Amino acid sequence: MNRLITAVVVVLTLLSSQSLCQIPRYELGKRVKRFERSFEPMLADDSVRKQVLPHLQAAVSGFFTLRATDACRELDEASLKLSQGQSPSLAMLALLLEPERRLIGSDATELLVKIRPMYGEPPVKSTTVQVMLVAPDGTTSAKQAAATNDESVKLEFKSLPEGDYTLVSQIGQFPLTKTQQTISVVRDVGLRLSKLESAAKENDPDRTKPLTGYVRDWSRRVRSLQKNRKPETDIPAHALLVQLETWMRTGKPVLRASNSRMVLAAGRKTLACRVRLCDGALEGKAKPVVIALHGAGGSESMFYETYGAGKVVDLCEKRDWVLVCPRISSFLGLTLSAEEMLQSLERQGVSIDCEMVFVVGHSTGVGAAMSLARQETKLTAIAALGGGGSSAVSKQNSGTPFYVAAGDQDFGRTGAAGLARGLKRRGVEAQFHTFKNTEHLGIVQIALDDVFSFFDDAVEK
Repeated sequence: MNRLITAVVVVLTLLSSQSLCQIPRYELGKRVKRFERSFEPMLADDSVRKQVLPHLQAAVSGFFTLRATDACRELDEASLKLSQGQSPSLAMLALLLEPERRLIGSDATELLVKIRPMYGEPPVKSTTVQVMLVAPDGTTSAKQAAATNDESVKLEFKSLPEGDYTLVSQIGQFPLTKTQQTISVVRDVGLRLSKLESAAKENDPDRTKPLTGYVRDWSRRVRSLQKNRKPETDIPAHALLVQLETWMRTGKPVLRASNSRMVLAAGRKTLACRVRLCDGALEGKAKPVVIALHGAGGSESMFYETYGAGKVVDLCEKRDWVLVCPRISSFLGLTLSAEEMLQSLERQGVSIDCEMVFVVGHSTGVGAAMSLARQETKLTAIAALGGGGSSAVSKQNSGTPFYVAAGDQDFGRTGAAGLARGLKRRGVEAQFHTFKNTEHLGIVQIALDDVFSFFDDAVEK
């Protein structure tokens, strides 16, 4: 049975890497975060977990079978179950307000926003939709009202200063329908990207410097927006471009605590990450680090933005720890070892307490966590959620404690239980937890508080 589940997950991972770009990943991510923000205050209420359980199970099924619109509908159903007071109709939550472009030139004077249903039928009763474009300084650059049965709404404005703007929309007086999307205003984007790419090739022909990795990764993301491809998540194209240009002038990356994207490198190997840094770590004070490993079909943004609407970021910020959420390739897994990740962080000016390195993995990310456990780098504690795999660990990690958990309705429970048993047979300290009325997606958000308490205990030992 475990082998069957593993085979299915591998196939789905391969499919997702090729096919999920064709389905509304952006909308799916928005709906996951909307649900998780509402769910967080109610996690301890078992009756609430039981109420949303069928919808979350169906959403996970939709995601893994490439039926993202079905997954979106189930997540919206779950959000409505959690809503307090007057609620919008499901048809209202189904409406998409899609900007014609997410990257526009500084000479643009209008932005068309399409209104269309993602699933089901549009609302029977016409309702007002408010749409506005908010500048980086918080001022409103444009505002327009439309109706839910309109096909589009046009925002008109004078030429805008460069920056990353926020497109805000809301249907009627329902807070649950409020959405925010990033619209970047950038001048001469193609020319500036070409200059950056040429400079990177000239300054680093062997492609071994971290800065070249930044240019390659971030230029790809900005060019994708330039070609009007829908992103997986909001991308601050102007900020990324300016940061690259500043770094190219100085010859090296200069990080800030607020920076949330990094590229780690070892030779010609690179690894894109979402990170949460802290001032102390950038000022030479060695800080603990958490490496968070996402599941199949996800990306480096999954732990950083979802799994409790970015709950792991808040938990690390509370402790003033460094967080690293790396991208796991469907084919290659983690392209850097734990040692290479830590060394790349330190070379870029991030001080790490190498005696305090924690790992948390979800679903197939558990397999990636176990691959780190088999390496020579000593890990302080490991959490494995909703997944299993080989229980083999290196000699250096034979004394590393494990926290293994799954939901009672989690298809990864069998693998997780098997991993815990295997660890114990090897003499490795492992505790296994089952969470009631919990499935494969919710297990991370629900278990994370316990996971970090487990990490806290490891710090004190």
